[in-house]
Amino acid sequence: MSGRETKPETKRRLVLFRHAKSDWPDVPDQDRPLAKRGRRDAPVAGGWLGRSDYVPDAVVCSTARRARQTWELAADGLARAAPVAVPPVRYEPRVYEATVLGLLMLVREFPDDWQTALIVGHNPGMAELTVGLTAPPPDPPSAFPTAAIAVLELPGGWADAGPGEARLLSFAVPADMRLPRQHGPDLAGDLLVLAGGDHEGAHLRTVRADVVVVGSVPRVA
Repeated sequence: MSGRETKPETKRRLVLFRHAKSDWPDVPDQDRPLAKRGRRDAPVAGGWLGRSDYVPDAVVCSTARRARQTWELAADGLARAAPVAVPPVRYEPRVYEATVLGLLMLVREFPDDWQTALIVGHNPGMAELTVGLTAPPPDPPSAFPTAAIAVLELPGGWADAGPGEARLLSFAVPADMRLPRQHGPDLAGDLLVLAGGDHEGAHLRTVRADVVVVGSVPRVA
């Protein structure tokens, strides 16, 4: 034996999970519940996390009702897909209406013993954080529809997280999550584009690798 000490693993995985599709009753925005499609998609997303081995050590969830319901249903799907303990969840008011800088500051506060952390949040924050942290290539997703998940690998500890340093390991929408794993999207060749102006949904379209299409959402969604 050489006697050299083995360096501890410093890479971290950040899972960004936009809440599932919500309904629009006449209630305050924080109290909006999930729609029927959202209640179908959330457990599918949780199952995909388990099957893809992206089980988080901890979950940081927006306090909005639609986000809390998303994680509750996703946790059920995760438990069915992976024989692991459901991770602890912290409901964090700062995730709601957070700017991309606010989300980055939150990530930098995560404990060192979290190897994989998951945030359940909203757009535009989820999309902007994915784009801001990811180093191209491949091109980051141009749209972040409801119940979509991006998985990023950070090269160092949480406190060192910075723009353009992460690697996009995976990006999936509910339609992808229902397919066999080998039929998921090609991150190098496919971009997600907004479908018919509906910021809640998207479809796959192959584009040139040098074309970057970024969709923006002006409000919390």
